[in-house]
Amino acid sequence: MVLLSTSSLAILLASSAYAVRINKRQPLLRSAGSKRDVCNLSDRNFEPILWHEYGEADCPVERHMREGHCPPADDDGSNMSDICMGFCQVRTWFHQEKEQPIINSYCHGPFTCTITDTHTDTWTWNGGIKLDGSILKVLSLGISGGLSVASAMMHSTAFQVHLNPNECGYFTMLPIVKEVCGTLTEWGIDRVEQEYCGGDWMQPGVQPANDWANYCVQEPKSPEGKLDTDTIFVRTDCVTREPLELQFQDQLFQAHPELLLDRGVVAERIQDFLRSVGSGGVIGGTALDENGGQGSG
Repeated sequence: MVLLSTSSLAILLASSAYAVRINKRQPLLRSAGSKRDVCNLSDRNFEPILWHEYGEADCPVERHMREGHCPPADDDGSNMSDICMGFCQVRTWFHQEKEQPIINSYCHGPFTCTITDTHTDTWTWNGGIKLDGSILKVLSLGISGGLSVASAMMHSTAFQVHLNPNECGYFTMLPIVKEVCGTLTEWGIDRVEQEYCGGDWMQPGVQPANDWANYCVQEPKSPEGKLDTDTIFVRTDCVTREPLELQFQDQLFQAHPELLLDRGVVAERIQDFLRSVGSGGVIGGTALDENGGQGSG
């Protein structure tokens, strides 16, 4: 994650369940259009296509660019704002984030490895930063469906994997997030009226201080307060416990290898876990983050 270094903007940012970054990825797919706002997470009856880019035809834009800049945020249409920043949404997609291994699910064949749908883990955003009231308001006013705090509790999907002799692996969960990218404009305040970015903000004297043309923010996709996840079995080398090559892994990892943890991280943490419990038995759920930290189960 790359945090903004501009001091005036950095004052607005602290640590949270949101992950904000400058995204250099190119657009993926163009949307063919939809009759409903697929970007509104309150719609429980619609599932967005993962890894598919949605544009304005699918996700109605709350604010529009003017002369290459995003107007200051206002919530009443008055064009008067006490926050000299604006966010204009350009594109949205839903996708899995990096895996969160359930390290007490490690299995060594011959064995039937099972996980239940009651397994839960708390997911902490890697590199997450808090958004104070001002920047949260700016983003909420600019994002289709708004931006809200959501639960970070992951729930696994129940299934079994039958392992032959010398086959090994572990279950992992991949959180699904909504990611929105657009232009964030921070306006100069050398011309204000009663401490507001005032009136005709395009007039001389009120100039944009900074434009971030590819500013992205994520939030968990959490219908009914439960973090949407995919549960997948990762096959490993039985000796080193490192993940096997991509051709032996799930189709999702073959298409998006960046979702797998770095080789060696999983093996090291599994070994630490098994040493800590002595017999290698299964205890309450524990999840790994990208940096090797553990969430509570």
